[in-house]
Amino acid sequence: MVDDLQASIGFIGMGHMGSHMAQRLLDAGYQLTVYDRTREKAQKLGERGAQVAQTVRELAAGCLQALKSFLSYNDITRKALFYIISTMFIMMFIMAFVFILFMF
Repeated sequence: MVDDLQASIGFIGMGHMGSHMAQRLLDAGYQLTVYDRTREKAQKLGERGAQVAQTVRELAAGCLQALKSFLSYNDITRKALFYIISTMFIMMFIMAFVFILFMF
């Protein structure tokens, strides 16, 4: 079983390639949150143990790592990248603040 730091993974895109990759992560014991524009595709992984996010923002907020599996660069891609990157910067800021707080 994987540890908690590795376990929080978000996966966007449950097409042919993404659904198989996400299933492999579930089989390996990772805690997985999935999102797809077509809810039914994400729900198939939900039935196998994944959490199903309603939005990209929800997925990004609850995961330490996020992966995407879709080829087109569209509005969903831009939103996903924005939320993932902004979440990373917020987490880095909090970690730096805590580090500075305990150093002094």
